[in-house]
Order: sequence, then C-alpha cells, then structure tokens
Amino acid sequence: KEKKEFLEDTPPQMKTRYDFSKYHSAYYRLFLDDEGRIFVRTWERIGDEDIYYHDVFDHEGKYIAKIPLQTRPYICKKGKLYSIEEDEDKLQMVKKYKVTWKY
Repeated sequence: KEKKEFLEDTPPQMKTRYDFSKYHSAYYRLFLDDEGRIFVRTWERIGDEDIYYHDVFDHEGKYIAKIPLQTRPYICKKGKLYSIEEDEDKLQMVKKYKVTWKY
C-alpha cells in the first residue's frame, strides 16, 4: 500500500530512479527536540488517515510515550512544535503548537 501511495505521489522522472528495498524499514523518520527527546515516526497510522504514531524517547533512549500526530514535525523547541501544513485549498502554512509534557 505504501509503495502504491508513493508511486501515485511521485513525479515520473523519480519513479524510474527509485529502487524499493526488499525489506521494510523499521521506522519512517526521526527528529530531536531541544531537550534531547527523540521522536520516531513509525509506519503505524490510525485507519486510512494521515495520522501517524510517533514513539518518543528521552535523551538516554528510555521510552516515554506513543503519540499520534497528523502533522510532520520539523522543529520542537522551547515547548513549541513547528510544522508545515496544507489547508483545504492546498495552500501551505507554518503551524505552531504548544507542547506540554506530563510524565
């Protein structure tokens, strides 16, 4: 399903140069926040929606939480998460969310 979605959203010149691995990667991508937390976006999502789970670990690699995010986080700094999102007209905008940790 992921290969099909990739090929549908990829320009023709890229399709001929992309070689799918025989094996599926364990995660999609990861990023760090300014306090050393590691966000790992998994392939698991909620139904058919574009809401993916992220496993969150502390700076030592200890598991903290599993959180669903509809957005792709780019930066998480000083308690704010920044992402680029599209509205219903496909116009892009930078969104800022407040992040509160309780653990």
